[in-house]
Amino acid sequence: MVETLCAIMDELRSEGAPHKTQIQFVKDRPGHDRRYAINQAKVKREMGFDTYNDFRQKLGETLAWFLNQRYPD
Repeated sequence: MVETLCAIMDELRSEGAPHKTQIQFVKDRPGHDRRYAINQAKVKREMGFDTYNDFRQKLGETLAWFLNQRYPD
């Protein structure tokens, strides 16, 4: 997901590209969760909420919104 965010940043803000060169890997912290799981079928079945959408598109829209808040035209 981080690399997807970096690719979107490259599209939205070319200065500093490629942004993925800023990724730094660190040792895991003790007790740090390695996986976060969501059962989408259960959410849809029990709440009637459909989670279908284009993840990359929605992530890009969200990132663009945040950038516009920080750097308005």
